[in-house]
Amino acid sequence: MENELKLVGGAMVTLSLATSAMIVVPFLQLKDVPAPAALAPYTSEQLRGREVYLANGCIACHTQQPSSTGAGRADGARGWGRPSVAADYHYDSPPLLGTMRTGPDLFNIGVRQPSADWHLGHLYQPRAYVADSIMPSYPFLFDLKPEGALGKSDKVVALPGGTVPPGKVVVATPQALDLVAYLTGLRHTYPVVEQAGAADAADATDAARPRQGAPRWHPFRLRRPTRSVRSLLLNPTPVRRRRPRPERKPAKMTPSPAHKTENADPVEQHNPVPRIVLALVCGLLVWAISYILIERADGSAALGDRRDLAALAAPAGQGRVADGKQLFAANCQACHQASGQGIPGVFPPLAGSPWVNDDPARLAQILLHGMTGPLDVLGTTYNGAMPAFGEQFSDQEIAALATHIRSQWGNGAAPVEAAQIAAARAASGAQQAPWHGGDALQAFMSAGGAAKP
Repeated sequence: MENELKLVGGAMVTLSLATSAMIVVPFLQLKDVPAPAALAPYTSEQLRGREVYLANGCIACHTQQPSSTGAGRADGARGWGRPSVAADYHYDSPPLLGTMRTGPDLFNIGVRQPSADWHLGHLYQPRAYVADSIMPSYPFLFDLKPEGALGKSDKVVALPGGTVPPGKVVVATPQALDLVAYLTGLRHTYPVVEQAGAADAADATDAARPRQGAPRWHPFRLRRPTRSVRSLLLNPTPVRRRRPRPERKPAKMTPSPAHKTENADPVEQHNPVPRIVLALVCGLLVWAISYILIERADGSAALGDRRDLAALAAPAGQGRVADGKQLFAANCQACHQASGQGIPGVFPPLAGSPWVNDDPARLAQILLHGMTGPLDVLGTTYNGAMPAFGEQFSDQEIAALATHIRSQWGNGAAPVEAAQIAAARAASGAQQAPWHGGDALQAFMSAGGAAKP
């Protein structure tokens, strides 16, 4: 008990050093790092949706942090995006990283599934979109209204037949719309390379701070440790053993050996921490502090995937081979289903569809620019929205995707070449919005949009 004060003091110093190394130093290094230029702040609608995301416990089953190590090696193959870095969470307070992957990672869900209609229907009844889904439904985020009692601002959710009672329609509440706005806004497709001028800006900020002829303050630059700390770490108390004093005389009655054994008085000894252990601990602290100070943690790609980012971002044909099956699974399967049958009444089938099998130039226009409005497929009219992939994918990737869907589920159409996609892209270069319905696209094709390579 004689070393209680030193023990408590040493524990507090160790805890303070660890806190500084793990919290204070990273904060000082990251607080002045600007957000990536392509990362937009959250809108007010997305911020409200973020609160709905938290309130409904979505973080318990979904992460927002793709990885490239360990179990996360397949994240890129799943289409979940590149490994995340600190700069990706610049506008998140706190970051919703998550720890459980009961459901898929949502770091790039706005890119993988940009359809608001899909998200609304999936929130209302997940099993209507993914048959084996274990996600709970959220009917309290929607209202059931009679078909004739709809307001002008009501957002009707398109659902497969049999999901809604007869004579009723499902209307999304403001909370559901905010949540979908947050989910579709999760897009982190910009490259994680250090921004031009970011390092110069940080250096300029450091140069502008007053130095007054002395080094800048740092939590680990202690000018001189206190006497108690130095005594504890470098000069431990020497071993002392209690010895009988010479002037002390034994009692007249000499106890027997058995009495000594049964009633032996314990002798307290001082056993300090060995110097070699103290040296190892101090060396470890010095190494950790030096490593944290030298190694930058400002969102550099070196902190995540150490592969060449230029090679990872290169379009197909310039460093990687386009995989139509993988592209379909990551971008199309959620709506059109792995069977190619779509979702009845909501998303059209690809199996046997003339829009897929007939004219490759027409299919290329759909993939390049997307489509909204009515579209007749196999006798059924679909009124949904398909995202455009022209800016997201290269000609080789779109050709691989088109070839895949034209050869699956009984489709036997000819493969599509990258040159055909390039010709279709050039023919519709002035098209900036999705095609509004199948009639508009067919009129464009009849007017000469089917350019040949």
